Amino acid sequence: MAAIEKDGENAQAQNMQQYVNAIEKIMLSLGRRFTGELYSQLQIMSDLGKVDTQLIIPKPKIIDFGLSRNDFQGDHSAAIQKVRNRYLPEVEEVDEVKSLEDLCKLDVYAFGLVVLFMRTGKSPFDGVASEDLYDYMRMPNKNRLRLPPYLLTTILGDIIKKCCLKKKQRPSFREIRDEFFAEGFENPFNLSEKSEFFECGFLKDTLIFVADSVVNSSKVRKVSISMSLPGYKRESLICGVEVESAPYNEGPIDEQLHELYVKHFREYQRKAKRKEIDDMPTMALDRLMINRSGPEEEQKVELKFKQKSYVHHRAMREVWRSLEPKMKELSCWCLSEVNSDYSNAFGLHVAILTNEGPGNLKKFVFTKRSSRPGVATPGSLVCGAVESCSVKDFLKRDTLSKLVPNAVEGLEYISLVDTAARGLIETLGLPLEGTDKEAITLTTIYLKFDNHDWGMCGFVDLTNDKIREENRFSFERLNHAFTSGPKDKFEHFEIYGVDFELSNMVEWIRENDVLLASTAKIVVVKVLEAFFGIASVANAFTRKM
Repeated sequence: MAAIEKDGENAQAQNMQQYVNAIEKIMLSLGRRFTGELYSQLQIMSDLGKVDTQLIIPKPKIIDFGLSRNDFQGDHSAAIQKVRNRYLPEVEEVDEVKSLEDLCKLDVYAFGLVVLFMRTGKSPFDGVASEDLYDYMRMPNKNRLRLPPYLLTTILGDIIKKCCLKKKQRPSFREIRDEFFAEGFENPFNLSEKSEFFECGFLKDTLIFVADSVVNSSKVRKVSISMSLPGYKRESLICGVEVESAPYNEGPIDEQLHELYVKHFREYQRKAKRKEIDDMPTMALDRLMINRSGPEEEQKVELKFKQKSYVHHRAMREVWRSLEPKMKELSCWCLSEVNSDYSNAFGLHVAILTNEGPGNLKKFVFTKRSSRPGVATPGSLVCGAVESCSVKDFLKRDTLSKLVPNAVEGLEYISLVDTAARGLIETLGLPLEGTDKEAITLTTIYLKFDNHDWGMCGFVDLTNDKIREENRFSFERLNHAFTSGPKDKFEHFEIYGVDFELSNMVEWIRENDVLLASTAKIVVVKVLEAFFGIASVANAFTRKM
């Protein structure tokens, strides 16, 4: 957001100035929400930095609570020094931390520098390696606060300067809020709450909340690339599953909601007996931890699951749908936190790019769901394969000992890459085995809010050299495999191949927007961003509004 790119069609000075003004207004909105959130929750971060926050307009999210606390312990300054970062004040101030108020002052200083980064794109001590940072900061006269001239006379500039005053003069979050964001403060950007959900140009009202994504580069990537694009590390995709007392089918505590739950539970039990649905065990996301640890602030996630049942999942989904908006908001006051009561399944949505041979455009594969009873979102279009985690994905003990040497006794483990590969073979007949699976790239974790379904999405590029040549399917071969009848063929009607070129893809999506499942919209945008860059994709979808 801080980096302002010159796009070929938007390089005019007037448009650029409008963009700069919009960023400033967003920062003012961020300031009010952020100072209020930190102050009202009395949560001291101690190592706040740019990677600890996500701006999901209009709500800033704090995503890494590694050293956070709401009390004071005497040894806390030593812990802070061990994770020395660019957003803390001088070393001498950290050495003298003696109270909760002192810790609060560290966060105020860091907040000022975070705002400066988001407005200018420049980190404190830019150019100094992380391993040299501690010694460099002990050198005299190393002032990080260099405000560019265009910020000196602005509200943002005033906020930054106040936050970065010496300790004795530095205000508290309460004082910053009272001075700059008091009651009656008018949000100049007029942001609406619904913007917390994913939107891209004409793709709106998705009710998809993006909890985390590793598609974060705006650099254009060549479509002919044959290596895997960055996704979550493989070790992050091997997850523990609590099974000791499975299935964990706890219904709502509220008496009225429990009656509704029992009603729907029995309804879906009857459907299972009629073979309209399969009451199989499901893997429900129970906890999501997002971490930016280490000197290079590497993006990591940790997911933990519980085993539940499909009938329970469908019954709890009906309970969730029955809730009034205010009740949903109270149940999920922070969307990035997993509500384990309503989280009862986890799905993988994997797009496919085919291999049409040298010099030819790949094709992006859309799959149309059938309209038979029991099929979710009948008749809608999804991207590639959609598969839910299940007991089929439990790792065998000999495999587990190699992949997870410190496996916890009593837990089962699943590989989300294996789940994705199973979905590809069972849905479309695409066999990816062994090293083929290294080409599967998973990039984004999301919550489908209308049904309260958690999931992860990504893609597989069949031009990737890691895939054996016999499995680098063209669309024609893939269509043959699909029409030959893979295991889950009954859930899908037909597949479509769309030339993977940005303007062509956007036009096809615009024409078929009403048919796309909401999750398909986030999947296709994230794949396009990975290959064409975030800025280019945003511009392409906006121009079609």
